[in-house]
Amino acid sequence: MNNGLISSVDNRAGDLIHANHSYISKDIGSRTFFQTVGVHPARLRVNNVGLNDEGMFRCRIDFLNSPTRNYRVNLTIVAPPSEPIIYDHRGKEVTGVAGPFLEGYELYLACHVKGGRPLPEVTWWLDGKILDHIVESSVDSVTVNQLFISSVPRGFHGRHLECLARSSDLTNPVVRTVPIDIYRKYPLDRSILLAWRPSTHLD
Repeated sequence: MNNGLISSVDNRAGDLIHANHSYISKDIGSRTFFQTVGVHPARLRVNNVGLNDEGMFRCRIDFLNSPTRNYRVNLTIVAPPSEPIIYDHRGKEVTGVAGPFLEGYELYLACHVKGGRPLPEVTWWLDGKILDHIVESSVDSVTVNQLFISSVPRGFHGRHLECLARSSDLTNPVVRTVPIDIYRKYPLDRSILLAWRPSTHLD
């Protein structure tokens, strides 16, 4: 952010409603308004805040016959991450159904999320229950959570996995959902059909 003067209000005439407002900075100054009427205490409003606006703001008040007062406020910007992207074990993006996976064998999916401030928490969910909350890596603003199940159950077939990313409780999470396809070793209903043939007797 600009380290210099952003805006000022001159109230030496004693009429705060008609006080002269000056905006110095061309960037953040053009997006600010020092609100002094109808609120207490006065407020500095900043529109369309971005990551570059983060930092320490100082309010300085100069009096004619009293010492100058200074107040400091630290502005922290929270930014949501991008929509999660899911990859399979071959590094191929999953755009539809994940799988097929063979029942009783391994399931591997990796959820990649870019950006977010602070760095997002990336988790895997199934039917409202968390499966994995451990982030394996966070490099070049990309956060990765790898889901590994050593023996995938047949009950996963047709269900939906969710990768959820959240940077802060102040923002809504971003979610990517994928249905799961499982190759089952045997059908759910097994019937044994016995064919009976009459024996042939030779006289």
